[in-house]
Amino acid sequence: MTDSRVAYVDRVLGFMFENTTFAVRFAELGEARGDLVVWYRNAEVYDAVTRGRKPREAERIRLATMIESIRLDAMAFYPPLPGETIEFDLSCYEFSEDVLSYKEEVVSMVLRQERESPSPEIAP
Repeated sequence: MTDSRVAYVDRVLGFMFENTTFAVRFAELGEARGDLVVWYRNAEVYDAVTRGRKPREAERIRLATMIESIRLDAMAFYPPLPGETIEFDLSCYEFSEDVLSYKEEVVSMVLRQERESPSPEIAP
């Protein structure tokens, strides 16, 4: 695999893959291009929002999970119907205030990405 996006995802979100790497898991799962686009965009958001304010070690996976949840909602509900907004309800998760403090910036970045170019559907 020579796609630089795979290496970028490994560098930024590699902590999510216990005993393996994103590149290995991506290859094992068939290298679906749509999945790579979504992972890469999530890595871009994570990288940007943590650049000046690193989360605590224990919060890194939770922040990545929040980004993924917001991305999936945006993919499903963006653009919203006329007169409606997307709520990004995260109440089913137990995020700390530290993680939730990233929410506004994450939502803004994800919506900007989706506005510029909608994410492709991901493999089931």
